[in-house]
Amino acid sequence: MPKRDRQGPTNSLVTRVHQTMVRYDLIQSGEHIVIGVSGGPDSTCLAAVLHECMEEWDLTLHLAHLNYGTRGKESEADEQFVRCLAQHLNLEVSIERVTSDDLANSDHGSFQVRARTARYRYFERVAQQRGAHKIATGHTADDQAETVLMWALRGAGLTGLGGIPAQRGHQIIRPLISVTRTDVLTYLDAKHLTFQTDSTNENPVYLRNRIRHDLIPLLQTYNPQIRRSLSHLAEIVSEDEKVLNTVTKHAFHDILVPRQDAEEGQSCHISRSRFLDLPRGLQRRCIREAVTHIKGDTRRLTFLHIEKVIAFITASPKPSAAYECAGVTVNHHHDVIAMTKVSMMVHLPRWEAQCLSVPDEIQMHSIGCRIRTWREPPVADDDSATHGGPVACDPMVAHFDEDTFGLPLTVRPWRAGDVFCPSGMGGKKKKLQDYFVDTKVPKGVRSQIPLIVAPEGILWIPGYRQDDRFRCRSTTQHTCSVQIVR
Repeated sequence: MPKRDRQGPTNSLVTRVHQTMVRYDLIQSGEHIVIGVSGGPDSTCLAAVLHECMEEWDLTLHLAHLNYGTRGKESEADEQFVRCLAQHLNLEVSIERVTSDDLANSDHGSFQVRARTARYRYFERVAQQRGAHKIATGHTADDQAETVLMWALRGAGLTGLGGIPAQRGHQIIRPLISVTRTDVLTYLDAKHLTFQTDSTNENPVYLRNRIRHDLIPLLQTYNPQIRRSLSHLAEIVSEDEKVLNTVTKHAFHDILVPRQDAEEGQSCHISRSRFLDLPRGLQRRCIREAVTHIKGDTRRLTFLHIEKVIAFITASPKPSAAYECAGVTVNHHHDVIAMTKVSMMVHLPRWEAQCLSVPDEIQMHSIGCRIRTWREPPVADDDSATHGGPVACDPMVAHFDEDTFGLPLTVRPWRAGDVFCPSGMGGKKKKLQDYFVDTKVPKGVRSQIPLIVAPEGILWIPGYRQDDRFRCRSTTQHTCSVQIVR
């Protein structure tokens, strides 16, 4: 911030920009700023205004321009204009050219998205090379209004309605976010500064252009100050969103189940019961927080996806069920909901086997569960739905005829070649891999299931099936019970 004994700017627009920079703490005195300049009115105005503030704020400025070359002579004229502007302001400038092929080979999305991504990456590269603290872009209140309407038309939540932030992260700043394009044009006219016109801004194929040229003029018949009103709406929502984000992070932390084996940014596990205790609004926000935690963003995550995830979690737990959306797979693990990045499902870490006596209790930190065993009076099965079917009443508790197998038991992950005799199949053997495929157990879940194994074979696939050979019957004399506690 400039020293207090220096007099502030007197020009109306410059004064407003000065107030914006102070209000949002965008720039500190003595900083080096890279200004992204396309040659259009907004970025030209930004360069000129910050140039006026150079002495006041003790700033070092550097212009940066990326030439896409997609508009032929127009693109060449834009580049030449930026060179002349830098010379006029006595500032250094960096210019780089990219081709359509370069953009085609970059990230997915429309041309506009790829171009924006390339532009910001270039600005960041220039900032790093020049040792700059900030990158300034020329977004105005008009851009803000258009963005809010675009998100509203798409049915966005508060994040979208918050529009363009005055500052993104610690580096990207928008000093003109509180001034309108009319203010910009008035300023340029007063300073006798010219600018370039991008003909694609008139092309109705782009939604933003239709909003700018058709929708906003229509809304102005209802509210002549619609641009400022939408800009104020974005500011209110943005500030409220910050408060709600804090509440969401606390709620997400409360429902998170720590896992020592969970790789940062690859998966997360949440308590189903604690999640269901949250209000619906916080449930939605926690789903978004979880997806962001896993994959770094919420791209392709829609309102419908979130509603389906909540419905999936709310439904009675079915360990074999899974739901996939936006690059994330959601699975039930009794009271724990596992959310995993799809591309990492087959790369979850393996874990070491452990011995298990009767009675006993062991902690499996690597997969986030505790396993208990105990003896109790005989529990008859007789092919009842309670124990003879796929899963007992509590899918994480099973009872066995202790006289049919030896000790000690072993808790281990599944292995290629494993076979068992699923209960309810008349003692027929089945490869465990085939069973997983038939019951649609996701690959990432398979390696995390703690198989209970005796010297004679697999006793139990917790949450799924027992082996028919070891289940309790009417003739059982000694019962061994096992419980998985998440």
